[in-house]
Amino acid sequence: MNEAAQLYWDEFWKAQGEPKPTSVSAWQFGDNPDHLAQLVIDGVKTATCSGLFSYEIENEPLPSIEDYSVILNSKDEPLAMIKTTEVKLLPMNEVPEDFAVAEGEGEGDY
Repeated sequence: MNEAAQLYWDEFWKAQGEPKPTSVSAWQFGDNPDHLAQLVIDGVKTATCSGLFSYEIENEPLPSIEDYSVILNSKDEPLAMIKTTEVKLLPMNEVPEDFAVAEGEGEGDY
């Protein structure tokens, strides 16, 4: 996590007045991080997904419930914070329509 994201994280939890969780990461969304981060801020994008192979290739742990993430723009500046509330492993052809719509990246269609 870069210095700006760490400061964003620290300041957020200072304002909460409660103990700071230990699980946090900072990252950008996909091919168009500025647009996708704005969809999160606007409440349009409330879900996201990744291919399992990406985690395996990068030897990264899968997301876990209660994980926090600082969302960065294309300049690695923090814009938002999200909390993981659910994690499911599904074949792509079994992703439900409501999840696909919650990804918020299309025209509201499946």
